[in-house]
Amino acid sequence: MKNNITDMTVGTPARHILVFALPTLVGNVFQQIYNFADSVIVGRFVGSDAFAAVGATSSITFLFFALCNGIGNGGGIVTSQYYGAHDDDTVRKSIVNTGLIMLMVPVFFGILGFTLAPALLRILNTPDLIFKDALLYTRFMCVGLLFVSLYNYMAAMLKALGDSKTPLYFLIISTLINVVLDILFVVVFAMGIKGAALATIIAQFISVVLCAIHAHRTNPYFKFQKEDFAISLKLTLQIVRLGVPMFI
Repeated sequence: MKNNITDMTVGTPARHILVFALPTLVGNVFQQIYNFADSVIVGRFVGSDAFAAVGATSSITFLFFALCNGIGNGGGIVTSQYYGAHDDDTVRKSIVNTGLIMLMVPVFFGILGFTLAPALLRILNTPDLIFKDALLYTRFMCVGLLFVSLYNYMAAMLKALGDSKTPLYFLIISTLINVVLDILFVVVFAMGIKGAALATIIAQFISVVLCAIHAHRTNPYFKFQKEDFAISLKLTLQIVRLGVPMFI
């Protein structure tokens, strides 16, 4: 199968930048649609209190998104540097080490967020009327943080290899699945805010699985060898050094 790897060190820089940036810009639009769908469907079919509960959690969920996005992009920068240097062995090791970090970070912060969710919502002065729904939604998002992290990881690694189109395609698929499941769970099954949260988690999980399968089938850098799974302190420090400031 054809791969979408682009060596951006060869050819016209302006063209590479334009072709690479456009899918990323479109992806930002679909990311907003993704988040917008939950609010609209919940507000329309569950009620204003549920709508307010989703809105009350936006600061917390954005914090988690920024964490995953920052660390993922930090790993993407490191991977792209070694790819540009044509160091193929280290490219694969960088992909693996970033993946390990993107597995550990959401598990830790997901558990932390799940546990501290009541305190965080109190700090945000969440009204008692919507507190229960806001807590439920926040904890669902904490459970789904792993899939948010893994999608951001896959997107960052593919972009690091010059492929900004594939992450966009799977984000569009995920957005459409999320809308369909929102309608199914919230409107048809009357699951309320829990249904909206569950729809988001399932859609993210599907996008991660499809993206991983596609990457393994079409991208030679995702065909790992046993030696690629060695933990590298040097790579880990490079990823964290770039990813943490991007998160902050």
